[in-house]
Amino acid sequence: LFVFQLTHGKKYESDIEENFRLKIYMENKRRIAQHNAYYESGKVSFKLDMNHFGDMVSPARSYKGHSYNNSLSGQEQPDIQKRT
Repeated sequence: LFVFQLTHGKKYESDIEENFRLKIYMENKRRIAQHNAYYESGKVSFKLDMNHFGDMVSPARSYKGHSYNNSLSGQEQPDIQKRT
């Protein structure tokens, strides 16, 4: 995550948010690796790569049951709204 943060200029408000984003990043990284393995075996026609959205939850996966992130459901999720 540290290299990701430097590459994309990411700064988090707290250690709690950083840990939350790390879990999302690691899950996205796993999904990308799994997809690219399918690409290598000819099951899909394109590769994926990490980008600046790697520490965010896809809206398509985040809405189910109003849960922010199904992979983190059942765990306490930090309040990470931007302070203005």
